[in-house]
This record gives sequence, structure tokens and C-alpha cells, in this order.
Amino acid sequence: MPPTTPDFGPEIDDYAPYEGQGRCDPAAKPGVAEFKDLVLAAYPGTTNMGIGRECGSGGRSEHKEGRAWDWGVSLHGQAHLADEMIGLLLGTDRHGNPHALARRLGIMYIIWNRRIWEAYRADRGWTAYTGPNPHTDHVHFSFGWAGARRETTWWTRRGGARPVPRVSAGVPTVVDHGSGMVVCATEPTGAVAHRWQNAPGGPWFAWTGLGRPGPGAYGRPYVLVGRYGRLAAFVRGTDGALWHTWQSESGAWAADWVPMGGRLASDPSVVLSPNGALSVFARDPGGRVTHTWQRGPEHGHAWHGSWVDLEGAVVGRPVVLVGRDGGMVLFARGTDGGLHHRWQTGTGGPWSDWSPLGGRLSADPSVVLGPGGDLSVFGRDPEGRTTHTWQTGPRNGHAWHGSWVDMGGTLAQDPDAELGGLLAA
Repeated sequence: MPPTTPDFGPEIDDYAPYEGQGRCDPAAKPGVAEFKDLVLAAYPGTTNMGIGRECGSGGRSEHKEGRAWDWGVSLHGQAHLADEMIGLLLGTDRHGNPHALARRLGIMYIIWNRRIWEAYRADRGWTAYTGPNPHTDHVHFSFGWAGARRETTWWTRRGGARPVPRVSAGVPTVVDHGSGMVVCATEPTGAVAHRWQNAPGGPWFAWTGLGRPGPGAYGRPYVLVGRYGRLAAFVRGTDGALWHTWQSESGAWAADWVPMGGRLASDPSVVLSPNGALSVFARDPGGRVTHTWQRGPEHGHAWHGSWVDLEGAVVGRPVVLVGRDGGMVLFARGTDGGLHHRWQTGTGGPWSDWSPLGGRLSADPSVVLGPGGDLSVFGRDPEGRTTHTWQTGPRNGHAWHGSWVDMGGTLAQDPDAELGGLLAA
């Protein structure tokens, strides 16, 4: 039977506009993931055929932004289930609103059995779909950004339904600022919020907003402790630029987020160098690593003002940390599935070329610096098992082990590694 529908008032969303794929971030967006769970719970004989899709596969697709879902339902034997669910979405509500639930959920278009319904051309009804896949073994749902982020009235105005959590978009970031922990996350509205402790193990303060970075935040904020022992936060905006806010020496947050430019296709990775300067790395839309940084104390830690191409052919988010000699070490998963890295010699030193470290990775790496100055890398392989390589100590000149070791496990997400209070993920 179809899902239970809350009782809505007469106010309703506009039809979702066409918003095609503009970048690649295949992590499932919250509105899409919860719609999937809703449908599968209502129709237990059907299947999940996936939300996210690898960046390098095929052409443009909202799957590559985590805002499309393929519902596994067959034309032969299950067509009545698909028709029932689609009929519920496209029906007229008691207030006379056509296509009411599709609009409330922010659905952009639906493809089923060689036909397509487009919210941005709803007056045309169903039209012929001529793509290579006839969609007879699944229904495809693509969502606009508002629906994908849970900003539409299905989530915000459900009378009597369970309340929507304030922070629910994406994975939160956690950092220990020396006097307790801070959690920072992106809200469905595109704003950023945080909650914190004022003492280790102390009570948590309520979620408090940090404002909306320009057109809105997108993805996972990166928060770290800066040179004053105060927090600095970075996040990718929906405009593809980097946005930044920080605490002053008094602990007060800046009044507004500051745009830092750039063309980002991944969440940022940020590191604090021994000289107190911050450096930011990300993947650009061409799959190359892009980089900006603060200049040293002799320049008042002013930002460089532009972005530098560090080349590469990478997927996912690059990972950076400070190595044993104070120079930065950068790791990224290549389009070949292997791990690649480059490094500085000493603080502020020149960068090496990219160097391969092998491996078969299906997720971003996690890297940690051990007490002896050696780096260790952990990742997920295509079979979902943890794989690991490392440097072999000062007796061997900190040379890399040369192979990867299978650590077993069955992982659905990236691993994290922590040692000596340092975390790189």
C-alpha cells in the first residue's frame, strides 16, 4: 500500500525548476535518502538500485550529486506498484493543487516505462522518453536542490508529523578545541550551525547558527583549531566557491562568512602549518587539486588572494597534514583508483611532483602521523574492506612499505584514523 501522507494546508511549493548536474558529490542528500526509505518501507517487495554514482561513469546525471534515486520495480509483475506510487505523487490534493506531493517533495522529473514527467514542464504531462535505458525495471526520480536538502514543505510543514531535526544535511565535523568538543554541520537551509562543550566531558550547549555562507553551504564544513587556539571554519558554497569564518582571540565568531573564491568540486581539506598559517586544498571541476593559503607572520597571515593549480587527476577530497619535518604532505585518490601523494621539504618548502603509492581505493584515504614521524594510510577497497600502507621508520629512511595490507572488515563509508590526538579523514 502507498505511504501515509500527512495532512497539509493549502499552501504549496512551486514546481521544481530544472537544475542539472553542475559538480560531482555523489553522497546521498538527505531528502533523497529519506524518500527512498519511505518508498521501500511501503513496498517491501521492491529494491533500492542506488542514489550516488561514481564521478567518472557515463555523462551528466543528478546521481553524481546524490539527488537522484532508482527504485527497483519491474514492469512485469510490479507495474501496479509503480503506477500507484506515481499516481500518489502526481495526484491533486484536497485543496485543488495538482501534482501536490511531487511539488512538496521537490521532485524535478520522473522516468518510467519509456516516458518522462518533468515538473518544469508539468503542463505537457507525460512525454516519450528516448534515452538508451527504457526504465522498465526501475523508476528514476530526480530531485531539485530544495527537495534534496529537505527544504520543501514535505519536511517543513507536515502537520502532526515528527519534527524535522535542525541539523540534518551531510556529515558533521567534530574537533577538540582543548576545552571540550565542537560539532559543526550544514543545515538543510544551507546555513551552518554548531554546538559545543566548555569543558572536557561537560554539558553540551544547544545548536547555534553560524549564519549562511553567501548563497548557502554545500557539503561538510571543515573546522580546525587555528593559531590563537581559536576555531576556523571553511565550507564549500552552492556557488562552488570556498567560504570562511573564524573566532577572534576573544572567542567571538566573525559577523559574516567571507568568500575566498576558487572553483571547488569537493569539500575542502585544511591544515595549520607550524608557522601559524592555514592552507586549503580541494578538487576542482577538472579533477585537479587546487590550493590557497595564508602567507606567513611577516605578512600578517594575509591570504594569498588566488588559487594555485597543484595538478593531478583525482577523485574525491584530497587529504593534507603536516609531516615530521614541518612540511605539508598531500594525499589524493587518483582516477586509476590508486593513492598518490606529493610533499614539501620543510615548512614552506617547494613541492615535489605527484608520486604513486599504489593500492585499490574506492573511498577517500585517512592518514595519520605516528609518534615516530611515520605516516600511515587507511582506505576502503572496492570490496568494502579496509586496506593499509605505511612508512617503515627512520632505520629505513621512512620509506613506504611498498604494498598494501588487507585489514578485513565490511565498510560502507570512509575509515578514520586517530593516533596521538591527531585525526585526518
